[in-house]
Amino acid sequence: MKLKRDVLCVWRGRWQQAVRRCEQRAVRLHDALRAARGSAALVDELLAWLTEAHALLTAKDRDRVPDDLTVVESLLREHLVRSIYSTVHRTSRVVVTVSRSTHSVSSHGRIRTQSGLMLQQWRRVD
Repeated sequence: MKLKRDVLCVWRGRWQQAVRRCEQRAVRLHDALRAARGSAALVDELLAWLTEAHALLTAKDRDRVPDDLTVVESLLREHLVRSIYSTVHRTSRVVVTVSRSTHSVSSHGRIRTQSGLMLQQWRRVD
């Protein structure tokens, strides 16, 4: 009788351990699903922006390019400044999202440094 009771206690303990592991795995899977849905929303937003940019570039491609080099350079500067300032907000939002999802200080620090360098380069175009 004591042997059966001991065996049942061992089985009960193992069963409870299996249930705890399943619950922990369920929590991790729900977190991963939530993160995947957030990433999918960002990808959808990026796809919409790329589609809009493609349409704009296709329309701009039909425009005649001026022959004067100074006019071309000024148009290029104007375009770069406009596109940079319009996408800085979107880029910073993506960087914030990425830095929140990663817990590594070095990775999002590197992203901030790279985005800062890119912004400095864009400002030099003026």
